Amino acid sequence: RLALGHQPKPSEVSRYWIRRAVDWITGDPVAWGRLVARRALYLVGGFEIGDQKNLVYFLESWWPFTFLPRWWWLFPLALVGLTVPGDNQGRLLLAAFAVAYGAVLVLFVPVERFRLALYPAICILAGRSLVWAWAAARTRAWGPLLLRLALAASVAAAVSWDPTGY
Repeated sequence: RLALGHQPKPSEVSRYWIRRAVDWITGDPVAWGRLVARRALYLVGGFEIGDQKNLVYFLESWWPFTFLPRWWWLFPLALVGLTVPGDNQGRLLLAAFAVAYGAVLVLFVPVERFRLALYPAICILAGRSLVWAWAAARTRAWGPLLLRLALAASVAAAVSWDPTGY
């Protein structure tokens, strides 16, 4: 209200904040790039960013929830699931959904409760990698299996790092 000099309509408020955001982005694109990179880290990181209540507390405080998969090992397995041979159409559809939804979260709110919508796609892709790994081990395809295990382990180590101390 003070910035516009009068009681604004909702559309004026929206235009005002969009204009401020665009001015900031164009005025300091490096700072904006750092912000987007940090928020992308929040999206893929194995640590939980809560906005009201920490979901990890709830997952660890009631025994029926203790069996639920955790992001820090599901996400790396999902990335491996993207690399295994098989159904390209389904894999690409899941990846497209995850990237599109993840981009929205990075731009707006990368907190845990909104990231929950990614879990079904991530679980399916992680399941693909586990099924493939079982078949690779049975056929003794050790090279591709070890390569993908190394990929999963390195991604798990990377996403487990919490630079925020949250």
